[in-house]
Amino acid sequence: MTSRHDVFVRIAQIVLGGILYKRLMFKDALKTLEQGMSTLRQKTPEGIYTAGGCYWLARIAKRKQQWPKAHQYITECLRVIQAIYPHGHRRVVWAEKLSQEIIDSEKQGIR
Repeated sequence: MTSRHDVFVRIAQIVLGGILYKRLMFKDALKTLEQGMSTLRQKTPEGIYTAGGCYWLARIAKRKQQWPKAHQYITECLRVIQAIYPHGHRRVVWAEKLSQEIIDSEKQGIR
C-alpha cells in the first residue's frame, strides 16, 4: 500500500465518519474518525479533511459532554480552516458556530 493510497483511505474514513454521525451511529462514527485522523494528522496536518475530522470529533465530544476534548478538536479545526481560508468561508462560520455551541453547552451542562 502506497503512502498516497493510505491518505486517500483515511480521507474516505473521515467522510464516512461524518455520514455515520449524521445517521446517528455515534460509536461507529467515533471509531472511524479516530482511525482516519491517526494518519491524516501526520501526513496532511493542514489539510481540509483534517479540519473536517476535527469538526466531527468535536461534535461527538460535545455530545458526550467531554468538554476539554471538544475544545481541543474545535480549536484545531478552526486553526486549520482559518489557515486555508484566511478571508472567511462558510466552513469557518460552521466551526465558529460549533465552538460557541460547545461553550454555551458547557456552561449549561447540556448536550
